[in-house]
Amino acid sequence: MTIQLTIIGLNQIGLSIGLALSKQTHQLRRVGHDRDSGLHAPAEKMGAVDETRLLLRDSARGADVIVLCQPAAQAIETIEVIIPDLKPECVLLDTSSSPAAFLNAAARLLPANVFALSFVPALHPQYLELNPLDEESAREDLFKDSTIAISSLPSASSDALQLATDLAALLGAQALFADPHEISGLLAASYALPQMAGAALLQAVTTQPGWMEGQKFAGYPFSLATLPFQTQPETQPLAASLLLEKENNLRVLDNYLAALSQLRAMLAEERAADLETWLDDARTARADWLRARRTREYLPASEKIEIPTLGQSFGRLLGLGKRKPKGQ
Repeated sequence: MTIQLTIIGLNQIGLSIGLALSKQTHQLRRVGHDRDSGLHAPAEKMGAVDETRLLLRDSARGADVIVLCQPAAQAIETIEVIIPDLKPECVLLDTSSSPAAFLNAAARLLPANVFALSFVPALHPQYLELNPLDEESAREDLFKDSTIAISSLPSASSDALQLATDLAALLGAQALFADPHEISGLLAASYALPQMAGAALLQAVTTQPGWMEGQKFAGYPFSLATLPFQTQPETQPLAASLLLEKENNLRVLDNYLAALSQLRAMLAEERAADLETWLDDARTARADWLRARRTREYLPASEKIEIPTLGQSFGRLLGLGKRKPKGQ
């Protein structure tokens, strides 16, 4: 039996998932779709998908697993459109940085025999500084030796959860089960805040009269600091997704403003020793973060990823409808 896995959103994440599963095509049919149809042919050419479908609803039709690689607000719009085409026991995996908002919407919109989970991947440490908008940024091993956070509603099927765990292993990653609200809070700091800070930096600098001359000298630091804002090619889905996580985003913005206030006070008061210590602490924090990511210090030393066969993983789909969700 061939399993259809549909990837909606042919960006760095979506293409890399497809590439990681490229050796499984004897059992798996990878279908791709993106709102930008110009991405369809390149995705097929690089071997990330077996076929693409122009219409969103056509791409969902017949799918056993659908991986949503879109901003949260866009992913919610997608499920509203494809509901009539979802087969019973289909599993939807959302890779956005707003697990709680997505799962709440899924609980409201989806029928009881369709299973929705949050499936948020971290990247291989080697690719942390890879520009996700670069056409060459997709990698077969993008998620290798990293973590994928899996969240669900209390009513989630245990088989759907196991399938998500197995898929994480097939991608070379370790599954981490987490509360969706907790993960949403963490991702606000590491995903949304850099995007908001990049946009704020652009507004603060480019709206000043001196920018006409100053832009001639804006170089690597300015380009790198504003890059996170550019990782979302469309502003409307980004704005909508930021509002979905309003409380979390306000909290991390307050933390950021407090840090900027500290910096401003040290400069205004010419507290050179305090400023040097503050900058040293920041430099150490970044080095510690990179070392932990590269060495995977946050995982137990004995932790080893057991990679299941594709038959074991997707074969569980056959039993999803035969088991009742938790709590029933």
